[in-house]
Amino acid sequence: MKYHIETMVCGGCVRSVTKIAQNVDPMAMVEADAIERTVEISSEQIDEITKALALAGFEATQIAA
Repeated sequence: MKYHIETMVCGGCVRSVTKIAQNVDPMAMVEADAIERTVEISSEQIDEITKALALAGFEATQIAA
């Protein structure tokens, strides 16, 4: 699923978002782009990942496919 994260603005944010997602699901595939402020996450635990991201200040808004 693809998401917009307004607060993901730099490489450090990309690393944080990736780490958070993979801490919830080590098998998660994460592709993040700080310039576009988007992240694509493939995981069976997507709800848990988006909750963890929100708790860390990275509110993820789903983008229609």
